[in-house]
Order: sequence, then structure tokens, then C-alpha cells
Amino acid sequence: MKRFVLFILAVLFIGSFLGGCSGVAHTFQERKDRFRTIDDLRVRGFVDDCDQVAFYDRPSYLSEWPIRDTD
Repeated sequence: MKRFVLFILAVLFIGSFLGGCSGVAHTFQERKDRFRTIDDLRVRGFVDDCDQVAFYDRPSYLSEWPIRDTD
């Protein structure tokens, strides 16, 4: 009986991986598009964060002399 239960659990475990990436609510293409959009937003946010840290998007207020924005 113990072997039978382990066999059933092993079959269910392996079957979950053979089912593929398609879920009930989303197809593989929808999931791939969603992850591509998430990656694109993260990359764009990283560029914005780097610009803010390096003061590229605004003038620096660390100097005692007034520095004008050149845009």
C-alpha cells in the first residue's frame, strides 16, 4: 500500500511538469507577453532610477552656487 501511494504521488508530481506552462486562466502566449511587459517596465524603471541617482533629470542642489538647467 505504501508503494502504491508513493507511485501515485510520483505520477502526479511528474504529470504536473509534463502539463506544460499553459494554465487554466492564461495561455502560454498571454503569459509570455505579460512577462515581456513586466521586463520592459523594469528596464525602463531602472534607467529612470539611474538618471535620478546621477542627477541627469534635474539640476543639482548640492552646490552653494546656483546651477541652471540647460534644457
